[in-house]
Amino acid sequence: MALFLVIISLSAAHSFEVDGLRSGMALEEAKKVLESYSYSKIYIKENGIRAWDYPEKNTHRMITLIFCKDKLVHLQKHLDPSFDYFTRLIESKRKALGQPINAWSRPTDAILPIDSNTISFLWEDGDTVITISYIEFEKKNQLHITYEIKHECW
Repeated sequence: MALFLVIISLSAAHSFEVDGLRSGMALEEAKKVLESYSYSKIYIKENGIRAWDYPEKNTHRMITLIFCKDKLVHLQKHLDPSFDYFTRLIESKRKALGQPINAWSRPTDAILPIDSNTISFLWEDGDTVITISYIEFEKKNQLHITYEIKHECW
């Protein structure tokens, strides 16, 4: 019995939970959680769910969920796109998980028709990969955090 509890606790340590959404949960269960947050729109297609608020709400809420064999394996949450919030989020993750295992920047590509600069940081927490990215566009910036567990779908 003790061995079983250790195995259960170890597998829980290798997963993510964000706003009541847990890795491994079924699509229908995740949809119900999202509905409880009263997003303006919840869109379901094949192995994914995207939920967002309309721009006039000015909440910056958008979340994307991807499922593998009806199990949640990927969650990307868009956040308030301020650089101050980005730096605070990076510092919070660094304190919780240590130094990132990778960081990179992607400057604007001169051959593309859009200006965008990106800086990203990546951590591993058990089987979960966590990425925080700040993307600067000419008119509007984006900030998102992504959680993904190891899976067999791609």
